[in-house]
Amino acid sequence: MVPAPSPWRPGVTDPDEIATIEEQAHTKPWAGGRRTLWVSIGVDRLTGRRISADDA
Repeated sequence: MVPAPSPWRPGVTDPDEIATIEEQAHTKPWAGGRRTLWVSIGVDRLTGRRISADDA
């Protein structure tokens, strides 16, 4: 059995990549508290509304 292709990649584990993400993130967890898992999602096509930090 071959798994179906998925846009989900494993959680981000590279310390330099995590530091970059945390420096550039303009969001906070909805439920509050500290979250330590970052997930990278590959996309083939992006549609929808653009949300920026100014919208917050």
